[in-house]
Amino acid sequence: MKFYLGTTNQYKVRELASVLGPLQIPLVVTDPIDPEETGTTFAENAAIKARAYGLHVGNTVRELYQCSGLSSMEANAATRAAQLMTISEDSGIVIPALGGLPGPWSARFSDYDLDASRRRVRTYRPSERPREAMDAANNARVLELMSHIDPAHRAAKFVILLVVADTDGNMVARFHGEVSGWITTETRGTNGFGYDPIFASERSFGKTWAEIDSVRKNLLSHRKQALQEFTVWLGKQLRTGV
Repeated sequence: MKFYLGTTNQYKVRELASVLGPLQIPLVVTDPIDPEETGTTFAENAAIKARAYGLHVGNTVRELYQCSGLSSMEANAATRAAQLMTISEDSGIVIPALGGLPGPWSARFSDYDLDASRRRVRTYRPSERPREAMDAANNARVLELMSHIDPAHRAAKFVILLVVADTDGNMVARFHGEVSGWITTETRGTNGFGYDPIFASERSFGKTWAEIDSVRKNLLSHRKQALQEFTVWLGKQLRTGV
């Protein structure tokens, strides 16, 4: 069994690889196809990406088999027999005081117009910012929206849905993880990515996730939780072949 990582975010690639590395699972990063995420929940977007990346890997491998002389039917059979799987995810931060935002729009939150209540996204205006600039803009927007909110109401949680799909685009398994904490009043730390500089938790002793090293973060994170479920599932697959 071989796994392809379906993400264009290199920070996520490194984090996934560092957690899965000790298991010696063959991992390959797919081509960056960046499917349009039109869902309004983490589950919907995770399913969109899982199907897109699963089909992308499947079509690529089938084409290679056909180029080697196999018929279309033989290429399909060979691709399925290879037991190739993709790992895709959708993740983000949920803040109750903001009506659940940024939520599924976490990755590009600063590129969305908000409605009058400032608790729902409206129009998407892509800025084409590089990832680091987007992260900084997202954090700045969250801090601005929460500038009037007192410490007792700054709760937040990181959420992830991780999905395994086959090369026909079918979802094979799904895993969930979440970690609770709170939003700080300013950015702190230079490690990590995304909302790490403004998210603190009791398990990080009040430090933001950008103030702790990657090893400790990987032990605490929502991604680690989902991957622990994944490893239990994978162990069963390897033992039983089902």
